[in-house]
Amino acid sequence: MSLFDESTFNGPAFIRYLLSRWKLLVVVPIVSVIAAITITFLLPTKYDATGILFPPRGNDPEAVISDPQFGYDMEADRLIQMLESETMISKVIEANRLIDYYKVNPARKDAMGQVGKQFRKDVQVIRTRYMSVVIKARMKSPELAADVVNTFIDQTNTVRNEVIRTGLAEQMESVAETYQQILERVNLLGDSLYALSQKPGNEQVQLLYYRLRFLQGESADREYIIKLLSEQPITMLQPTDELLVAEYLFEQRLLENLRDKMARINQRLTQPMSGVYVVDRAKPNYRKASPLLRVNILASLALSILGLVIFLALVYRWRKVQSGD
Repeated sequence: MSLFDESTFNGPAFIRYLLSRWKLLVVVPIVSVIAAITITFLLPTKYDATGILFPPRGNDPEAVISDPQFGYDMEADRLIQMLESETMISKVIEANRLIDYYKVNPARKDAMGQVGKQFRKDVQVIRTRYMSVVIKARMKSPELAADVVNTFIDQTNTVRNEVIRTGLAEQMESVAETYQQILERVNLLGDSLYALSQKPGNEQVQLLYYRLRFLQGESADREYIIKLLSEQPITMLQPTDELLVAEYLFEQRLLENLRDKMARINQRLTQPMSGVYVVDRAKPNYRKASPLLRVNILASLALSILGLVIFLALVYRWRKVQSGD
């Protein structure tokens, strides 16, 4: 006979066995309730504070002004990632002196890591079905809980703008580097075109050259190219010369496009960014969030009774197995 053989389990007999252990069924729940009450009064009281944000649909303030729509799931997810970033959490911890709140020694090398670990247990950032972002903090002080949430709200646009501007600055640096490379190429081609235009019979090149904007510059191959072209007795435009002119025009267009792109990036860097929509700022809520006496008592009762019944069921089956019934 197996301990877990359900086919031989006698329900009425087991109920009678439970009733014969009525003292345990009374004492254990009472003890669990007393323990729950004791633990409830020993645990520190905590309070909740909540704030609600909506992300904008884009970063261009003009577009937001003309079409002020709330963001959707992608924008909400990105906002949550930013709110949960180390940069944001560090700002909130420092602004509210949470190292002292969590009683972490600031001299420790991993002090911020320890505070951040406990901080993430007390703060939640979630997306609702309405695509809003809810920031919820649970602290021992209702004022501190509200301050933590409002620090998130106050720092959101600052951190968001820093991230966007950092990305734009890196993009500007990359475009400027490419611009400089193209500029050197245009200078070299301009020098070559100028040398070609001075040869007899190249009046067409000379006319074209003077119609183009010639950018002064230095290049390692400048003198060599001018000398090479000057030594060639050209009486008319050759296919290679046409390629030189076409390449010069092409590089000039690239240069203009890069200049326009840098102007657009610079405009984005200097103009204000669109901000998040603040639906609710946090206010101190003096209603206790935890521990809740009623919840603890009910949970303790349920767990103690369930655990006791399971334990008695195992004991009952074990005795049946031993007796061979």
